[in-house]
Amino acid sequence: MMVLDLIRNDTIDLDPAEFIKMKQECPEEITEVQILPPILGKSKDFGKIRVKLSTPRYEVKL
Repeated sequence: MMVLDLIRNDTIDLDPAEFIKMKQECPEEITEVQILPPILGKSKDFGKIRVKLSTPRYEVKL
């Protein structure tokens, strides 16, 4: 018998391009948005957008 560990995610961190795509495809999933600034010293980091979801998503951890 296999047991799956589920991790509940109420928020997800997205790149700006992923956020725009999500906003166009399913805006009803977004309840709250928070801009996370880029981290100094990391190259190619443009920051993230933290999105609070109306329906939580579950991630399977094997």
